[in-house]
Order: sequence, then C-alpha cells, then structure tokens
Amino acid sequence: MARLIRTDGDERIVSPKDRRAGFTLPELRALLECDYIEIVGLPGGNLLVIDEEGKMKEGNGVNVPASWMAHVAGAIAFDDCIVGHALLCRDSEVK
Repeated sequence: MARLIRTDGDERIVSPKDRRAGFTLPELRALLECDYIEIVGLPGGNLLVIDEEGKMKEGNGVNVPASWMAHVAGAIAFDDCIVGHALLCRDSEVK
C-alpha cells in the first residue's frame, strides 16, 4: 500500500486499481493532479513519485514531509524542496 502525502497536510493510504500490476501512469497523474511525474529513489526499495512541474505551478505548496524524506535519503539537496503532492510507495508498486 502507498501513502499519498498532500501539501495541505492530508495523508491517506491509496492502492492501485490492480494491485498485482501496480499504479499506472494515468493513476499516478490523477493522484498527484499533474501531467508529468518524476520518481525520486529512496533507500530500501521505496520511491517518492512527485509532480515534475510542481515548482512551476502557481499555488502549489512545499510538501514538507516529502521534502524531509528526500533530504534524509540524500535524494535532493538540502536547499531544494518538493512542491506539490507526493506518493510514497514501494518500487514494485509502480510499473
């Protein structure tokens, strides 16, 4: 199961429509409310799926929990941040 981390502080558990196949690109786009996704690798086979264009969209907020996870993992620089919603999942959940 994956955790959707929204910029408004709401977090919820989500699952792909077909659990065996994993999240499809349309499912990821819908969850993150975006057109283009970016995958940030984390240790232990975990991923953060984020909006590739999050920083370019007016009104998107910094996703503090997702940014912190990426900083701790060394996946992004400490002066960088993730903007927009994020999906924390296992690499096996994304096909």
